[in-house]
Amino acid sequence: MQLAPRNQRIGYFIHLRSSLRPILDGQNRNRSKCIPSSDRLGQIVLSFKPGSGWQAHEEDAFDLSQFQIDWSQQIVKCPKGKSSRSWKAGCDSYDNPVIPVQFNGRDWTPCKARSRCTKSKRAPREVTLKPFEAYQALQQARDRPATETFQQDFAIRAGVEGTISQAVRGFDVRQCRYIGLAKTHLQHVITAAAMNVVRVVNWLEGVPLAKTRQSHFAKLAPIKSG
Repeated sequence: MQLAPRNQRIGYFIHLRSSLRPILDGQNRNRSKCIPSSDRLGQIVLSFKPGSGWQAHEEDAFDLSQFQIDWSQQIVKCPKGKSSRSWKAGCDSYDNPVIPVQFNGRDWTPCKARSRCTKSKRAPREVTLKPFEAYQALQQARDRPATETFQQDFAIRAGVEGTISQAVRGFDVRQCRYIGLAKTHLQHVITAAAMNVVRVVNWLEGVPLAKTRQSHFAKLAPIKSG
């Protein structure tokens, strides 16, 4: 994702601050608590991954979006038309309400497409749903990153992350040199002022912006052609 121009970032920042719209990514642990309904979804800038299962990352696999959900009858149909055998509401390890749905093993065993559905050699496919309102809001949140408005809003987070990275790497902001909140606050204010001075000098001297860094391990990944 490319960073928005500085004047646009300032304008969007003022707009978001006035409307109190938090910007969260898929790594935020509290993101699931921010989408209790689709009505509130428009007030939050959220970035969600397509899904946690391997099926969402392989082109020929059957991810959750390809299953038909009948909320009134509490039945889920797989892409091959087989209906689920159990639907039971519960909670996950974080006490979030979820609905585990299981399919019949007799339908799974003879299915020729089971390798696109699950890697288990014995157990049939099991999908986990969120309650209806949260499920609908989550699907909308996953569709929004493709919109231009979302890209403009979320570009602000890239600028914020870059500022934090500069403060940590260049100014050692994680290490407090003094004892007490008042002195710590003063250190942060002085560090922020020093960062502004460095940025102004770099801008005047025409120093180009740094590119997004890659870890040594990430650089070992093969480059996909096409």
